[in-house]
Amino acid sequence: MYGGGIDGDQLLITPPWIIVTGNDLSVSTWTLDKWEVYRITKDLDWENISDKKRKEAIKEIELRKKEKEIRMIKREMRVKRYLEDLKY
Repeated sequence: MYGGGIDGDQLLITPPWIIVTGNDLSVSTWTLDKWEVYRITKDLDWENISDKKRKEAIKEIELRKKEKEIRMIKREMRVKRYLEDLKY
């Protein structure tokens, strides 16, 4: 029950968000400590896979950081080459 009071006009707790996706969920953009991730098993039961998804998200975040670093290094190299070309 989310509402209370005589008329049901008082909010006791905020309704939970339920997000249903297909096979892929970009978890690297979500706050890892505030989500629980469940999988529906073949016998239509819920399996908590939050720890597994948190680990996957941490790896994804690390990869995105490395990709960003590589882009910055490439950009610095292009600028350096451009400046060297200007000298001649």
